[in-house]
Order: sequence, then C-alpha cells, then structure tokens
Amino acid sequence: MRSRVLLGSVTICLLLLPAAASASSAEKTFRWRDAQGQVHYSNLLPHEAVGRGYEVLNSRGDVIKRVAPPLTPAQRAAAEAEAKRVEKQATLRAEQARRDNMLLRTFNSVHDIERLRANRVGALDAQLRLMRDHQDNLEKRLAELRAHEAKLVAAKHAIPADVRQEIDDLRSELVDAVDARQVMETERANTERRFQDDIARFKQLQAEGRVYR
Repeated sequence: MRSRVLLGSVTICLLLLPAAASASSAEKTFRWRDAQGQVHYSNLLPHEAVGRGYEVLNSRGDVIKRVAPPLTPAQRAAAEAEAKRVEKQATLRAEQARRDNMLLRTFNSVHDIERLRANRVGALDAQLRLMRDHQDNLEKRLAELRAHEAKLVAAKHAIPADVRQEIDDLRSELVDAVDARQVMETERANTERRFQDDIARFKQLQAEGRVYR
C-alpha cells in the first residue's frame, strides 16, 4: 500500500514538471523599442527586437538581462580601433615601467648617467674622427687622380686602365665611407638623445620618490 502511494506521488510530480517549466518560461517578458521609439512588451522575442536590442523582465517587472543591439560596421571598426589603442597604451606603460626600473637599478645619481654618456659619446666621437680622416684621404687621393687624368686628356694621351680602375674604385669606396659616416653620426645623435631622456626621467623619478622594485 505504501509503495502505491509513493509511486502515485512520483507520477504526479513528473506530470507537474512540464507545467512548472512552462509557467517559468511564461514569467519572462521581453521589452524593446521600435524604430519610432515606441515601447513593446511580449512573451516571445520578435526578430525586430533582436536587431534593436531588448530587455528581459521577470514576473515582477524587474530587468534581469539587457541585450544590446548588434554593432554596425562603423561601430565595430571604432571598437576595434579603441581596443588597439588601449592595448598600445598598456604596452607603452609596461615598457616605461621596465625602463624606469632599469634606470633606478643601474644608476644611483644623475652624475652616474652623465659619466656613462661621456664614455659612450666619446667612443663614438673617436670612431667619427677615424671615419673623417679616412674620407679625407680618399677625397685627397681621388682629387690627385682626377688631376692626373685631366693632364693626360689635355696632352691627348690615353688614360691607363689601372688609373681608370683606381678612380672607379675610389669613387665607390668614397660613397660607402660617406654612408657609414652618416650612419655613425645618426647613432651619436640618437645616443645623446637617449641619455638626455634618461637623465630627465631619472630626475623625475627621484622627485617622485620612486625606488627600484
């Protein structure tokens, strides 16, 4: 007898489950605005609401979920651009933090930075002097050969093949020497600028009381 009662109770509960689920679904209401701004309510979600965004309300009328309308291509592009901007800013901040730590860890004072700058820039200046001397020698030798070539032409003599070859070689070498010197001068200017930036940043970090972490 007791088994029959239990079986009957279970059967009734199973029969009530679909009705309870249906009642739960019916408790949700969708609210959205149409193109004219008119507010609509329904128990079923229409296609128009999906395209315009909507809210889900419970049986008490409380908003339990908000769904924004899909982004337009222009809005999506703007969101992607903003995400890239934020990511770039985060990368720059991380890089700045790394450089700040390096400055604070490497140097104890502005004088230490200035001393290292003098050594680095001095070494570059020494290389530049050697490059200028080499370029001057090439130009001097090329001028001598051109003068010799001019005399031969004036005297209506044939210009020897080795003279022509040396002139061509010197011209090519001189172009390379000028290019190399320009690269070195750019490197010197960049090195000077980097040290100036480091000194200014180090002073700022000191003023803020920052320490190596």
